[in-house]
Amino acid sequence: MRPLYKQYLGAAVAGLFAAAVAVNLYGNYMGDSLLANRSKPLLMPLLALTALLFFPQGRTRLEKLLLAAALAFGTAGDIFLMYSGQTFFLLGMGMFLLGHLCYLTLFAKMDLYRRVGKPGWLTGPSAMAAIACSLVLVMKVPFPMAVAVAIYGFVLLLIPLSGIFARSGLLLLGGVLFAFSDSLIALRSFAGIRFFAHTGFVIMLTYIVAQILLSVGIIRYKNEK
Repeated sequence: MRPLYKQYLGAAVAGLFAAAVAVNLYGNYMGDSLLANRSKPLLMPLLALTALLFFPQGRTRLEKLLLAAALAFGTAGDIFLMYSGQTFFLLGMGMFLLGHLCYLTLFAKMDLYRRVGKPGWLTGPSAMAAIACSLVLVMKVPFPMAVAVAIYGFVLLLIPLSGIFARSGLLLLGGVLFAFSDSLIALRSFAGIRFFAHTGFVIMLTYIVAQILLSVGIIRYKNEK
């Protein structure tokens, strides 16, 4: 059982995270860039601290570090994407790519792929690569950025695929929502398509929920076996 002070501290940090989420989503919905941008860099650090405080005893330090690193790279990506221009877009995408690689490494350390046989390894990643390349073509991403976006899309799609391999609904849904959020960003950036009146709000809502689901899925995975 976790010490009592950690329970209270975890609840307090979770409350701060919920407040930052509320401010950010309100800012995005109302088009208030000041509120949205000021609160955005606080989201993932507060989520990381909350997750670490609720991490069950008996888990390895490496697992905690990988989760913290994934959310830290998410923070860096959030900050870079606050600025316009191709350079900042690529830097943001690079940070999220590193975050996804941290998640995948963490999944491997958790022995999440133990049920996967050769057919799964042959067909699963191949299908994700095909989907990523197809999406890049549909969105008409210009070359050579198309190569970087396709690589990022492939790694991103390995997250929900890992949820399928692990038979974890939390990881699957978290990965799907992450891919959905990033797809909206790509469609808005490259194809100029906006499906919603408040696209920025939907992007942030699905992104935040995705990161929460991935964190909770990782914390609870030992209990889901």
